Amino acid sequence: MKRLKVPANLAFVDTIAGWSMRYAYAFPGVARPPEGYPVNEEWDQLYEGAARAIQIPAIRQVVEASYDRIFIDEYQDCGDSQHLLATALSKILPTIVFGERFRPRCCSKGCRWVTGLISLSMIPAFLYW
Repeated sequence: MKRLKVPANLAFVDTIAGWSMRYAYAFPGVARPPEGYPVNEEWDQLYEGAARAIQIPAIRQVVEASYDRIFIDEYQDCGDSQHLLATALSKILPTIVFGERFRPRCCSKGCRWVTGLISLSMIPAFLYW
């Protein structure tokens, strides 16, 4: 961002975990986050809760008003619940995923190869780099 001279106040960088924590704990009634800091499988509960929260129209409007687009790096390392959240976000804002070509995105049901244009049929709302 510095190289492109984008002012720091115009960009916000966060992890999927950090972003999910903010939204899940901000809307606990719908997100049902774990109590305290998530451990082990509670991370899935957190990501799924954040995905549930952004289904609420008012919360969707907050996301739409707060961001112009979503970039997800190291997408091949996302698990099922993170993929669920990324897919939900992609229905609200343009979502661009970055990952290693020819490396599988693994999940509980096995691994799926994420390669170039093939990913567009797997996740139509994503742009893949």
